[in-house]
Amino acid sequence: MSRLSTDVFTRFSLRFAAFLSGALVLTILVFLFFESREFFLSSGGWGSLNSTDWYPLEGLYGLGAMVLATASSAFGSLIVTFPLGFLFAVFLNFYSKGWSQKFFKGLLELYSGVPSVVVGLWGLVVLVPLVNQWRPPGASLFSAIVILSIMTLPTVVLVIDSAIRLVPRSRQLASDSLGISRESFIFRVVVPEIRPSLVTSVILQLGRALGETMAVMMVCGNIPQVPQSLFDPVRTLTANMALEMAYAIDLHRSSLFFTGFVLTLFTGFLVLIAMICFKKERKICSSRGVVIFFHC
Repeated sequence: MSRLSTDVFTRFSLRFAAFLSGALVLTILVFLFFESREFFLSSGGWGSLNSTDWYPLEGLYGLGAMVLATASSAFGSLIVTFPLGFLFAVFLNFYSKGWSQKFFKGLLELYSGVPSVVVGLWGLVVLVPLVNQWRPPGASLFSAIVILSIMTLPTVVLVIDSAIRLVPRSRQLASDSLGISRESFIFRVVVPEIRPSLVTSVILQLGRALGETMAVMMVCGNIPQVPQSLFDPVRTLTANMALEMAYAIDLHRSSLFFTGFVLTLFTGFLVLIAMICFKKERKICSSRGVVIFFHC
């Protein structure tokens, strides 16, 4: 096979894979929409997001409390995970050498493969009783945030670590020769360079936190209510689907598919934000160039 034929085949394969991925996502979105159309046509639909009354037996399908619980747990875990993940990645690349670097990196990669149900089981057996001793009942929004933070930390660290490793070594050598401190190099050279990857880590973290089911369901308390504090039991959208889909029928079942449709749209909205950020970043780099040391 000639080089030209190989290039054509590779280009066609990549385009076909991209088309297939997009078509699959679109198919899932269309399926969710058609399965939830009964709920759209009823008195619920988008109005259910403004209601907090979830009583399916009485015909009340308010998702507001669960939307709030889902967003609170996801963004709460982001507040914990992102700073820790960034500092851990910086530690791996600039303050850890030799065997310690390999040890922590291997441990992190190993931990990223632990099933979420195992983490949820640990949370149920260990975390919830500990929180219960401090602020009953233990199964709460706080426990959900802790579990999500533990689960998504490897994702943030590995994404940022990979981005830092792509920063040319010559820049650090030039920084050292100019007498610039390591901290200034990290925050004024490395951070602007890896900004798109930082956004990517946030999107991936939120995507996994929003979609997590079993681990959160085991520690959140599963009560569909608006939390008045971090230590109140809550129920997330994913947990609600997992708990009730087995016996849901008619409008109740349609409302659960509508829940999945809302989650998919929200995740797509996050991806759209990321694309806009990347576009702005490219414009800034192309119009101004890359300034490395003069502002250190």
